Amino acid sequence: MNWKHYEPHQTGTTCVIDHVRDRECRFEMGSLNTGRQRVFSRYYVKVTLPDGSEITGEDPHNIRAALKDVDRQLSARHLILVAAGVEPEFSESGLSHNSGYGYLPNVDGAVHMMDLPPPRQRGYDDDEFVSKLVDEAVAGMFHRK
Repeated sequence: MNWKHYEPHQTGTTCVIDHVRDRECRFEMGSLNTGRQRVFSRYYVKVTLPDGSEITGEDPHNIRAALKDVDRQLSARHLILVAAGVEPEFSESGLSHNSGYGYLPNVDGAVHMMDLPPPRQRGYDDDEFVSKLVDEAVAGMFHRK
């Protein structure tokens, strides 16, 4: 008998970048309960990749830590999770803690941790940044599906 019960609280879509192409992926986040009485064990975040494989991160204390666990696992596969909750500036308040919502500087109101983060302010006079933009654009021109 399976004593682990994943109980989703929120589902939706998020973005994962595979080399130079962005992919829309399903996510699910909630609590992992165990035993016949389904006692809380930990938080989890699960991302389903386009190929059907699932990446699950878990943490006993914090849903954002579970999200960061997913991000680490995706990084090991050379994939990038584009979500507000993995941004270093993302923060939670006492009331939003473990709700899936938090705050980013220069954004009015709460944002969901799986939403796309707002564009970062970049200095377009920065030669290294501009060079990376050009390289990414050229690589995208020659990348076929």
